Amino acid sequence: MANPIVTITMENGDVIKAELYPEIAPNTVNNFISLI
Repeated sequence: MANPIVTITMENGDVIKAELYPEIAPNTVNNFISLI
């Protein structure tokens, strides 16, 4: 299964993409996903 990729679009139109690694940091990934 591929790692989830989160895309955040800023107010000025810039885009930030972040790849999450649940096998390395499962708690952090779960917390991050629950906030978006």
